[in-house]
Amino acid sequence: MRRFGQNTSLILISITVAFLIIEFGSRLIMPIAPGVRYVDADGNAAVLGATEAYRLERGTFRQIAAEFDAKVTITEEGYRVPSAKGNPQIIFVGDSFTFGQGLTDDETFAAIYCKAKNISCANLGQNGLGTATELDVLEHFLDQEKWRPKQVWIFMLAMSGALMSGNDLFDNLNYAPTKKVATTTASKEASAQTAPQHPTNPVSLQSVRRKILASSNFARIGYFFLAPMLRAKFSPEPDGKLFDQALRATEIQFNRFVALSDRYNFQPRLYVLHPMQDLIRGSAQQTLEVVRSIAPATLEVVSTFRAIPQPVSKYYYAYDGHFNAAGAKAFARHLLEQPNKKPEDSVGND
Repeated sequence: MRRFGQNTSLILISITVAFLIIEFGSRLIMPIAPGVRYVDADGNAAVLGATEAYRLERGTFRQIAAEFDAKVTITEEGYRVPSAKGNPQIIFVGDSFTFGQGLTDDETFAAIYCKAKNISCANLGQNGLGTATELDVLEHFLDQEKWRPKQVWIFMLAMSGALMSGNDLFDNLNYAPTKKVATTTASKEASAQTAPQHPTNPVSLQSVRRKILASSNFARIGYFFLAPMLRAKFSPEPDGKLFDQALRATEIQFNRFVALSDRYNFQPRLYVLHPMQDLIRGSAQQTLEVVRSIAPATLEVVSTFRAIPQPVSKYYYAYDGHFNAAGAKAFARHLLEQPNKKPEDSVGND
């Protein structure tokens, strides 16, 4: 028995030493940063977050990660280029996909689209936002800049069959109206109807994954090569009650979007944007149908799951999960091919 204990201890020590050797060796041979960092024009660490008034810190920055090193320019007004020339014809609203994480200024799908159309646009995309907070940002700029666009396009990152980082359906559960924006009728109604706050991810798999990737370079290497498969296979599914709450919270924001369009006299359009795993799983059509089921009849809902060719993994950063340059270009091409229909002509069509 004593010998068994000694042998077990030796095995555990050997495994630990072997892991440490592999871990430190991986950091020398193929170091991978655990996330994205920003630096300013002088090379100093920067935080590219919203200021008190929902405007980004103006200036030029670099987004640096294992898969990219991209220039980011924020306009004097506090949003990412392209800069609106007077009153923008189209405003792009969304999260980090719309903002263009990992992409240079001219590689974002907003920049590609507006250049091709030769029109004045504004990209109000910001990292880490859900539909509700995106509408706060939109409302602020419409009110403060006195913009009166012809169209406002929201790009909603959604997946109905799984919890994943940035899923707007579940991000909307945690929305709490803030004093940062003017309290208009639309925002007051959203405040009164907002669903109770709940954690967007009751399953701990994502938090465990984040902790492992933050601490182990060897794990990051494995994730770098296997991320598309892992995302598709192991994204945890939400329970039914949480999903119903997420839909109710999101439906409130859709109605708010339409109310803002009436107030500011623009045509609202909602693009359903899919994470990589939704396309790999083949569940994108299901996601689209779920989103359409809660959208008001006057809101144009546009499918985008045919925007990304097969194999879809070539159009997303494997580790980071956002569009790469090829993905943004393919997505912009899809936008350019869309007919400029009236809302009643497009709802319910692919």
